[in-house]
Amino acid sequence: MSGALELVQFQLTLQFLREYPHRRRQSRDISRFDALEVERKTLDVRRRLLEFTDERDFLIKRIQDMRPWGDFVFSPLHEMGNLRFWFYVVPHRDMPKVAELGLPYEIVKKDNRNSYVVVISENEPEGMPVNRTHIGYQPRHVLEALLEDVELAIEDVQAERAYLTRWYTLIKDNIATLEDQAALTAALNQTYTRHEMFGLRGWVPQNRLPQLADYARRHRVHIDTREAEPDDNPPTCMENPSWLSAGENLVNFYMTPGYRTWAPSPVVFISFALFFAMILADTGYALLLGTLLLFFWCKMGASRAGRRFRPP
Repeated sequence: MSGALELVQFQLTLQFLREYPHRRRQSRDISRFDALEVERKTLDVRRRLLEFTDERDFLIKRIQDMRPWGDFVFSPLHEMGNLRFWFYVVPHRDMPKVAELGLPYEIVKKDNRNSYVVVISENEPEGMPVNRTHIGYQPRHVLEALLEDVELAIEDVQAERAYLTRWYTLIKDNIATLEDQAALTAALNQTYTRHEMFGLRGWVPQNRLPQLADYARRHRVHIDTREAEPDDNPPTCMENPSWLSAGENLVNFYMTPGYRTWAPSPVVFISFALFFAMILADTGYALLLGTLLLFFWCKMGASRAGRRFRPP
């Protein structure tokens, strides 16, 4: 397992145990602590809990869908003459369309808005005003028994989770060491050392290549360059005109765009300008902020950071 993958697994383990509201008393005995075994058990509990939770949600939804139709058992198809039941929740205003189909049907229940209709047909009826309701082939009492089993299984899994929370503090203390190891591994993957030879791998913007070549020539260092491959993931370098620098800062405030995505700085800058222009349409606000801008204009121009937020 690579260092980065192992770190991700431990972070998932730590998060899963941290989110449990009732942690056990924390164990401090490092001699009894096996980080990899605790990680394996915790991730297995997490996987089973997700599976049981999904199954419980499915059963609850299916039981709710079946409730208006009652609890019944389907007869074998050959005893039904190859006829099937098709279930529909039809708004009252659309019931004439059901009658126009000429198929046998039965209204088993009504409420303020809908009629619960069972249509008898060998194939799924065409021309129904609504899509059919899927209730499966198992009776409702069977699904309710399955739901109870799943809820008991969830309680058992949560009990296992509660037991594993006693190792939370030791995992939390150990993850700092894992982060250091992952950072070291990442750095080693970008370097090469053999006897007196040392190599470093990195990224540089294409327009900075002449500067890099000049540096290598002056320091008698060999460089080898190539363009990014489709499966590479270079860091993003955004370069905009000075009047768009504020838009670049706004974009980076939220999230730096990917290397192969378009640069949104111009759109963000213009959008924010228009947005705040509409907000500041009130003369009082505009005059107040305009006065503050004039007061700090020279001070903003004294630093590089300040000049990014005002045109030259």
